[in-house]
Amino acid sequence: MFQRRTKFALATASLAAASLLLSACATGATTGSDGSEDGTRTIRVATSNDAPFSYVDEATDELTGIDGDMMMAMADQLGWNIEVTVTDFSTLPQTILSNKADIIVDAMYVTDERKKKLAFTDTWYYQGEGMLVPADSTL
Repeated sequence: MFQRRTKFALATASLAAASLLLSACATGATTGSDGSEDGTRTIRVATSNDAPFSYVDEATDELTGIDGDMMMAMADQLGWNIEVTVTDFSTLPQTILSNKADIIVDAMYVTDERKKKLAFTDTWYYQGEGMLVPADSTL
């Protein structure tokens, strides 16, 4: 797992691209809990709650994980409030398309099919497939 300093560096490096995506698709609220205009924006985040990438910590009820920490660092820098919705991975794209979320914070591969409907930030992580066997294996 990444150390906090590495996560913050990744968050800072991704800030420009992510803030463009967020500002383009976020329609967040500008009213405070008391109904007054407080200038804050609430970003509705959807995640499938998959550790270690993006999940809600049961002890703190906060979004965390590799992607979650990057989102929270960006939100802190931009002064945004985060409202998290947990849903099945297969329904994540639909949460944005049906205007139930502003952004997906999860480990989702960028595919040509998904790019037809969703805007992605730059890919920062890629996981390849592999298998290890002992050198003397007869498989």
